[in-house]
Amino acid sequence: MSYPVYNSATVLAASTAASIPNNKGLLIVNTHGSAVGTAVVYPTTPDGSRGTAITISIAAAVAPVIFPVRIHSTGAYSNVGVYELT
Repeated sequence: MSYPVYNSATVLAASTAASIPNNKGLLIVNTHGSAVGTAVVYPTTPDGSRGTAITISIAAAVAPVIFPVRIHSTGAYSNVGVYELT
């Protein structure tokens, strides 16, 4: 099995479209160690449009999490930093 190689991480503000349509993934970092973090993200569909919203919860004091899915845009989030991986 081959794993993606990431070259850079670009921060995405809440309710922002991804800067590179063919990105390789999403990195979520809990920025408040003692609180649960949540992020709403929208994956990219095969035709390049915005998919159905996905809410991701990151437990308190957890390591950064990588999701190898092409991301279209972000929605609201709290206590996390969201990065587009390319």
